Amino acid sequence: MLIEVILEFLLLGVVGGLLGIFYRNCLKSKNMIFNSFYFNVLKPWVDRVQKWESKGEPPTKWQRFLAWIAYPLGYCIYCSTTWITFFICAVYLSAWGVILCWQDIIIGIVAASGMQHLVVAISCRFLISKHPDLE
Repeated sequence: MLIEVILEFLLLGVVGGLLGIFYRNCLKSKNMIFNSFYFNVLKPWVDRVQKWESKGEPPTKWQRFLAWIAYPLGYCIYCSTTWITFFICAVYLSAWGVILCWQDIIIGIVAASGMQHLVVAISCRFLISKHPDLE
C-alpha cells in the first residue's frame, strides 16, 4: 500500500514539475499570456529591492515583502513549482475517502517535492537555454 502511494506522489511530482515549467514559459516567453505580469509586476518588485540594497540603503518592509512574495508567484521557477506541487498534493489528498496517516502524507509530499525538483533541475539544465539559476 505505501509503495503504491509513494509512486502516486512521485507522479504528482512529475506533474507539478511539468506544470511549473509550463507556467514559467507562460511568464517569461515573449507574447505569452502571463508575460506582462512577470515583467510589469514580479520583476520590478525584486529589482527595486536589489537596487536599494546595491546602493547600501535598506528597502522598506513593504518592498521586501513584495520581493519575497514575487518568488513563489513566478519570479523563481523553483519556488513557484514547489508551491504548484504542494497544491496538487493537497487536491490529490482531498480526493481520498480514507485519510492517510500523517507520516505517509509527509513521506508522499517529500517524494513529490523531490521528483518535482529533479524534473525542474533537469529541464533547466538541458531544455531551457541560458537558464540563470544553474549557471
